[in-house]
Amino acid sequence: MIDHLYSDFLKDPKQYSLSEDYWQRLWQNISYQDRSRYGWQQPWFQPLPRELGQGNPIFSAFSPLLRRGIRVIQHEPTCQTMEIQAWPDSFGGPITNPESIKELVIACALSDLAGGVVMEMMQRWVANRSISFRTPLVGTVPFPVRLGEPKCRPKYAMMQDYDAAQLEPTR
Repeated sequence: MIDHLYSDFLKDPKQYSLSEDYWQRLWQNISYQDRSRYGWQQPWFQPLPRELGQGNPIFSAFSPLLRRGIRVIQHEPTCQTMEIQAWPDSFGGPITNPESIKELVIACALSDLAGGVVMEMMQRWVANRSISFRTPLVGTVPFPVRLGEPKCRPKYAMMQDYDAAQLEPTR
């Protein structure tokens, strides 16, 4: 079962603050070497007050060197399963414009599983690696429950035209 975190964050200022803190801690778990090497700055967008921002973005970061950005949109849970979507976008012009910023947009209801998926996507994006936007088979991605637990590394295997992941703890 999914453990949603801070599910009333839009109604409760304390939970909103805890959600912002969660995303900050997740960012600190992304490779410091990659964040430094590519000059990542956080925040990219100045956070709006809870009443105006409504979780969009709850987190943002930007690398002027890579011309890449990250925007996380957090929404309240609507069901008892993992809710996460991610897509590429551009900021400051069409994606074909070399001056535009290539943006990774992630929208999710924060949960133990969603946090792990987001962390994996961010790590790849921050390190200037590509991301697959294929949908994994439901229930095949058991990511870490809480920040601070041993990190897991996915092993990818193709299965019916999907990227399926099985995890093993990093030693």
